[in-house]
Amino acid sequence: MSRRCCQPYRSCGCQGSVVTDYQYDVNTHSDLGFFKEEVETMKPAEEPSQIITDGAYGSAENHKLAEDKNITLTTTGLLGRKTRDILLDFELFDDGRTVVKCPKGNTPKSSTYSRRTNTIRKSFERCQCENCEHRAECLIKLKKRTAVLFLSPDARKRAQEYKDSKNDESLKIAGRIRNGIETVPSTLRRRYHVDRMPVRGKLKTKQFFSFKLYALNFCKLVRFTRGLEKCRTLVPENA
Repeated sequence: MSRRCCQPYRSCGCQGSVVTDYQYDVNTHSDLGFFKEEVETMKPAEEPSQIITDGAYGSAENHKLAEDKNITLTTTGLLGRKTRDILLDFELFDDGRTVVKCPKGNTPKSSTYSRRTNTIRKSFERCQCENCEHRAECLIKLKKRTAVLFLSPDARKRAQEYKDSKNDESLKIAGRIRNGIETVPSTLRRRYHVDRMPVRGKLKTKQFFSFKLYALNFCKLVRFTRGLEKCRTLVPENA
């Protein structure tokens, strides 16, 4: 696990959960790449489905890929990172890549979008921003004659999702499920010692890791069946 990176996928239902799939690669592989590869291999869901991840998997491209497969991608703030609500007060053009007005109603001198970094660079007159009460929130960089700030569409989307989650019960449930998902890697390290594999090489360690997941699922099955035995109601015989 120190040299490799794995992404378990857990399916949840009203009666429990089980690890149904996983991805295994070198730890330089990005979370966005993991999700993209997984969704591209999926068949379109017959019924609306939901995938719950932390914020590292969220991007406009991944949300679109999920929608094309009848899947809703719900990202949660795993580390409790506070979102910047000020981002929602910027008025954007229909394409979502051009800023029309700032929270104070000022129109930028220029607004350019970088596809490589997925950020919008906005330039305002210095006098419009240097005394503005939102300067600290906007993270303005004052130049000699202008004020420059950068806005990420993904960060803006996370801020909107966080705002919606305060009133959306389904997103609150998603947050609790996400916390449960995070116990899987922790359990694999503490109880199944996946950090200390007796083999080397990507293929061999991947096979070794899969055996650990089989063991994890088997233990889940044993606990589930034992729980059924304890909860089973005995029907008394008729006298």
